[in-house]
Amino acid sequence: MFKKILTLTGFSLIAVSLMQAQPCSSSEMTNELKAKDPQIELLEKQHREYVADYIANHKKDGSAKMTTLYTIPVVFHIIHNGGSENVSDAIIHQEIAKLNKYYSKTNSDITAVIPFFDTIAADCQIEFKLAQLDPEGNCTNGIDRIQSQKTYVGDDGAKLNPWPRDKYLNIWVVNKVRQVASSGVTLGYAYFPSSVTGTNFVFDGPIVSSSTLGNSPSSGEPTTVAHEIGHYLALYHPWGSGEVATACGDDFIYDTPETKGSFSTCNLNLASCNPPIIENVQNIMDYSSCTNMFTRDQKTAMHATLNSPIAGRNNLWQPANLIATGVNTPTAVCAPKADFYFDSPTNCVGSNVIVKDNSYDSPATSYSWNFANATPATATSKNVTNVVFNGAGYQYVSLTSFNSSGQDTKIKTDFYTFPSPALINTLQQDFEYISSFSDDWYLSKSDKIASYGWSVVNFAGRNSTSSAKLNSYFGVSQVPSYFITPPVNITSISSPKLEFYYSCATAASNTNLMSDKLIVYGSTNCGKSWTPVYTQTNSVALANAGFSSVDYAPTSTSNWTKVSVTIPNILKTNKTVFKFEFTSAGGSGHVSNVNYESEFGYSNNIYIDDINIGTPLSTEDELSSLVNFHSFPNPTESGNFSLVVNLQEATSLDVTISNNLGQTVYMSNLGQKTVGTHLFDIDLSNKDLSNGIYFINLKTEMGSVQRKIIFN
Repeated sequence: MFKKILTLTGFSLIAVSLMQAQPCSSSEMTNELKAKDPQIELLEKQHREYVADYIANHKKDGSAKMTTLYTIPVVFHIIHNGGSENVSDAIIHQEIAKLNKYYSKTNSDITAVIPFFDTIAADCQIEFKLAQLDPEGNCTNGIDRIQSQKTYVGDDGAKLNPWPRDKYLNIWVVNKVRQVASSGVTLGYAYFPSSVTGTNFVFDGPIVSSSTLGNSPSSGEPTTVAHEIGHYLALYHPWGSGEVATACGDDFIYDTPETKGSFSTCNLNLASCNPPIIENVQNIMDYSSCTNMFTRDQKTAMHATLNSPIAGRNNLWQPANLIATGVNTPTAVCAPKADFYFDSPTNCVGSNVIVKDNSYDSPATSYSWNFANATPATATSKNVTNVVFNGAGYQYVSLTSFNSSGQDTKIKTDFYTFPSPALINTLQQDFEYISSFSDDWYLSKSDKIASYGWSVVNFAGRNSTSSAKLNSYFGVSQVPSYFITPPVNITSISSPKLEFYYSCATAASNTNLMSDKLIVYGSTNCGKSWTPVYTQTNSVALANAGFSSVDYAPTSTSNWTKVSVTIPNILKTNKTVFKFEFTSAGGSGHVSNVNYESEFGYSNNIYIDDINIGTPLSTEDELSSLVNFHSFPNPTESGNFSLVVNLQEATSLDVTISNNLGQTVYMSNLGQKTVGTHLFDIDLSNKDLSNGIYFINLKTEMGSVQRKIIFN
């Protein structure tokens, strides 16, 4: 393609220290989609040809005839977890104003454009307006707030709640954008319209780091969103689809020179491809630190995209859609949509809990809080910092937000309080005879979806058919999934232990590609802060069951690895809880990107079994040559049953029976016993015990063995 030649003298290297680099992973993410669907490459080529024809036709007519102002309705989806990524409405309004300046050539730094390029710098005649009506026709301010841990992942899976892409430009804001292997820190990416056809339509729209928003240059390159919208409107990087500053490339635009591109520098004399042709380092589609303009042909190319039916771009600016989205006839102030979040998902009974308003669509002017079984029971402030819940379990909280246009109520029942002090001194859990986690265990919010999160399964276990399973084969990438144990009082145990078994496989063909993590934490304040107790990130050790291309389940005891660690003294309290957290790279049954394995490694399932917290508990396989016992009948309906104990060595015997809360209901010293078989009758019929699972712990001089018994 013929390119105009520009030679300049007298311009020097300009270092712009106030502005940061703008890495963008649009090319890498698009290449992943192309590898899975080669049709995308053909559609992209067809669109390039369409754009070239469109530009040629408009050059014949004269650019002065391009008088249409393209107005695009916008919705910002703020994906947050209560941190700094939950940017204010004011920041979003600043971003819209900034976009409109760059796309209308009214940005203050446009005067810095060097000669020649200043004559082709374009008013793109594109404006952006926050939507005033949502897809159902309800009042909105164009800012959608969603609390999710996916804010730390920042990939296509974090593009939650997309609005119809033929009516709105969806922009997602996250804490961190997914890092691709070749580009280091990534601030954003967006797909061409040709890449988001078919089932990929839900990925349509830029996703950016919250650090790039606002007017402060120190928050990141201030043209990031403008840059990503350029990709959304089918503009390439000036060097094409390769990597910046590695090879000269072409963006298929006539008035932008062939270029290598710049990364976080501003050399206005850069002529690395065809000296003395000067590169357009100030182009917003470059990575330089002084980007501030689009060219005339880039403008026409974006207009071409807005007139193409592909991905519905040609409907965005139509008068009927501007009415449907309310951007040209703003409605009155919306009623707020009530929302709130907690400073942590769990806390202790009797401790102060902080609850923060997160209402959106329009600022609330007054608030009405209701807290069940708590002090205070009600509040009217924006944020409440002194709520104390009086009982353990999942808590009921409601917020009604008001303003002059109306009100809205949000109810949440997922905040959890643990008993304090603990009700038990030790914890043993082998997941037998139960079908799910009981309410005294806490599951992370995402794990309440049993198909993806932690659940109790009754088809795989270490010495039984039961265990806890995380379905990572179909799991979501890079989002930690966890469960938290009930609190345990371990103050009186001299060297308390945490013991458990795990069985994990990988679906990565090369185990060394695994990026999964298993971490167990302890907390002395019921989950407000955590201390690591055990970490396993070694790919070979973690994938102790090796490679499996199918939905993995352990089949023998050799698939299990025992973990035994001494609990540190800083965690020796009367209310210590433990969190078992697994971060999956993303299951091969879930991840759609074909190049994903080389970057993160596909995950498969992990199972946890035989958790013991407190005094080390010897398991049957370690004592089987010395001690064996069982109870009958089991289940028992009367509360009368017998223990049959077979000893290979003489030992003293003590028996303790406890309920599923760890509370002792029976204990007895059975005395010193000789080698052989011994029978002990136990009568608990007068104890008035409730039906359920109980634990029989037989303590010997060699160790302890535990069995379950069911009372019906």
